[in-house]
Amino acid sequence: MLYNGRYFRKGTKRTFDELRQLDLPFDPEVIITDIIRAETVEKIRSGLTELLVLTNEYLKIPKQKALSAAANLGGTYEEMYSNWKNKMAEAADRDDRYSSFMNLLSLQEMIHEIAEEIEVDDFEIMDKFDPQDLENNVSVFDKAMSNYLAEYEKVGMRPKRYGSVEEFEKDYWKAVQNNGK
Repeated sequence: MLYNGRYFRKGTKRTFDELRQLDLPFDPEVIITDIIRAETVEKIRSGLTELLVLTNEYLKIPKQKALSAAANLGGTYEEMYSNWKNKMAEAADRDDRYSSFMNLLSLQEMIHEIAEEIEVDDFEIMDKFDPQDLENNVSVFDKAMSNYLAEYEKVGMRPKRYGSVEEFEKDYWKAVQNNGK
């Protein structure tokens, strides 16, 4: 009610009547009465979770996303690559399910975080995670990186690649000096 600049005026008997006037994108009466009628803890939890998720979505203030550009995407592909590319293959080689999961999850979170702020395609990869096939998880990672690389290409960028650590250091210190001016 407060989100809509109102408050309850008619008491608990008419709570749902007042909520109906808000023209919500979901019917809280149905969900709440289902929770009240629930006969198991699992059904109560499920109903409460549904109610909280729907309410949370409704209360979110839409963010104005920035248009994708070299200035706001620069370095993100390289960061993803350097943080997790080799770790994915190593996890598969060692049959390390935890590392495979965490590396893929970290990539997923970074993609979501970028997509919250910048107009880029957001996509799911964790639904393809397979704890029984870590080599497949490497392929999932590589495909996600290809998808994200397409975002770079849309704004005319190519990933920076370095032949050595020394080459990276030289470029890094040059950028630091230029940002200080």
